[in-house]
Amino acid sequence: MNNLVKHLVIWLVIGLVLMTVVQQVTNHQTGTAVPYSAFIEDARAGRIKSATIEGRKITARTADDKVVTVYAPPDLWMVSDLLKAGCW
Repeated sequence: MNNLVKHLVIWLVIGLVLMTVVQQVTNHQTGTAVPYSAFIEDARAGRIKSATIEGRKITARTADDKVVTVYAPPDLWMVSDLLKAGCW
């Protein structure tokens, strides 16, 4: 009986870890994430009101008050482009 409980607990922990990983991947892929190129086009067109940069993650507020998340590639001129577009 003791072995059965041990195995059950192990499988329960494995299941919880897998559920957490799937949930994290799903949350990252869905929601308000937009492509970087579309974000830069929107910024240059004046459709982005503000942007906050945290590492590679950019959280921006659009002109219609939606919050979008962008994961940026290494771009040396990104901050300059956002400043020119008035997003800061």
